[in-house]
Amino acid sequence: MKILKKLTLKYATAISLVVGLGSLTAMAAHAGTESRVLDFETHAAFFSNETHQKSPLDPQVFVAAQGAAAAVGPQGIKRDAGVRNALIADAPTLPIMSASGQPLNITPFKVIR
Repeated sequence: MKILKKLTLKYATAISLVVGLGSLTAMAAHAGTESRVLDFETHAAFFSNETHQKSPLDPQVFVAAQGAAAAVGPQGIKRDAGVRNALIADAPTLPIMSASGQPLNITPFKVIR
């Protein structure tokens, strides 16, 4: 009886292994015939295009701007005076700020370009 259980377990394991490998091979072959390259688009570009922004901007990234009034941005984010949304055309060296004007010690275009 023990020998029968051991043989049954060995056969079941072998059959599972063969079926599993066959499935993996079929998936790999199927995936290889339907691969495609997806275009990458930043959130800033997508958002600006979808909302028809006059100047393409990132609605969630802010930079210092003297004279900018406190406002609510295009995604409803309140920002303090002296801060505005980062424009895609901004210099890549402008430091990113929080909406309240705190420096985040990174530059926008290392993030959004």
